[in-house]
Amino acid sequence: MKRAVNLELGIALVGLAGYLVLFFASPLPSLRHDDGSSWRRAEFFQFLLVPEVLVAQWFGDGAALGIADRLPVILGASGLLGVSAAAGWIVLRLLRAHCGLTRLETLVFAVAVGLNLLSTYLLAVGLLGLAPCASGLAAAGARAGLFQLDRMAAMA
Repeated sequence: MKRAVNLELGIALVGLAGYLVLFFASPLPSLRHDDGSSWRRAEFFQFLLVPEVLVAQWFGDGAALGIADRLPVILGASGLLGVSAAAGWIVLRLLRAHCGLTRLETLVFAVAVGLNLLSTYLLAVGLLGLAPCASGLAAAGARAGLFQLDRMAAMA
């Protein structure tokens, strides 16, 4: 009986290995090399082995890494997380859900709640077709969050 189970397991593992080889060897027709040939899924593993290749493709060649090109994205993401954390912190305070939590736990839950609020807001704006006036509402929300952060800093 045990031999049959081992045989079935071996057959399943060989089948899985065969599938993975075929999967990673298959070409991706939507991605092309510079010479026109298709990428293969296995080629993405080169970025794990030689991360400098990915960095060179992402930032540019040579010592002149284009970090300044990424600065607006980093600032935008930081601002989004900051506003989300402030909004989440307000909700946690209103619900008194922050009691008994450490500072780190409060921060994690505030960011999570804030990002969920932002996601729900964007869903509602999209479903209601209010995208043109949504930026004004978002700016008002950001101002309210920054005001709350200022108040928190004054209390501390």
